[in-house]
Amino acid sequence: MQTDRQDVHESIRQASHQAARAIKDGQPNPLRALLAKDPVLGKLSAKLDELLDARRYVGRAPEQVVEFVREDVEPLLAKHATLLGARGEVKV
Repeated sequence: MQTDRQDVHESIRQASHQAARAIKDGQPNPLRALLAKDPVLGKLSAKLDELLDARRYVGRAPEQVVEFVREDVEPLLAKHATLLGARGEVKV
């Protein structure tokens, strides 16, 4: 029997809502455990760590941040180095 993508979506939705409630109540994030014991997604439990690794889904963002800091931020900091540590006051 093939699993319908809507069934998968619903399993993820329910697990994520349960995990969010737990986190809001100050408990550790149970998402991985909830997905692992889910009847639809449990078959993937051996691959959950790989599938849930956020580094797989950020594309070039880390490199882009480094480039932005090097090309835009560092030149501005160097240009205004004399102002670093300066204090200001605003009165209204």
